Amino acid sequence: MPTRRGAASLVSVDPSKPNDPRVDYGQPIPRPRKAGDDEVLEGEIIDRGVPIGRPSPSTPPPPPPKKKPAATRRTILWTLLGIAAFICLGGIAATYVFYRKAAEPDRGSPTVTLVQYVEAKFNSRDAIHAADFECSSPHLQAIDQAINAIRALEVKYNIAISVSVSDLQPAVRGATADVSAHLNVAIPESSGVDSVQVQKWSFHFVNDGGWRICGADRLG
Repeated sequence: MPTRRGAASLVSVDPSKPNDPRVDYGQPIPRPRKAGDDEVLEGEIIDRGVPIGRPSPSTPPPPPPKKKPAATRRTILWTLLGIAAFICLGGIAATYVFYRKAAEPDRGSPTVTLVQYVEAKFNSRDAIHAADFECSSPHLQAIDQAINAIRALEVKYNIAISVSVSDLQPAVRGATADVSAHLNVAIPESSGVDSVQVQKWSFHFVNDGGWRICGADRLG
């Protein structure tokens, strides 16, 4: 096959010999190109070492998706609901603590406990409230006997007897205490004047989350 010479030499290539040394692979391949065209054409003369094609500009990352107004409203709503729930729970807890403090009997000292116990046990006859002032295993048979005697008089004479405590003398020894006191039993008379029977007692206490009565003895 004939060879034509010009700006570059073309050499016939035997397809069965792709590595024929007569072929100069370093020579550019001439191809026509339109003026003003920046695209690389097939067969364009390209200098050796120049990368083929124009570098593509770097693509900026897509902007973050905008929050939909509905999603924003839901977020605000859930936040407000969470705050409201927290406030409600705090209010309930505060109310419970306040109620406990208001309903909890005062057992700050043996004498204070004794005054409240006598009122609940002898006058109100409220066994449940009286139990708030008793220890876990009380021995109060003497008090039960005194109350039974008072009830018998009330039934016999159709009267209401009241009891008060006075002359309290505490003796505290660590977590235990004894209180000597007088129980004043006021018995209504037909004259309209109460007769008062004074009974001397000794009450025994333990400090178990507050002073609680555990025993009692009538003296004399």
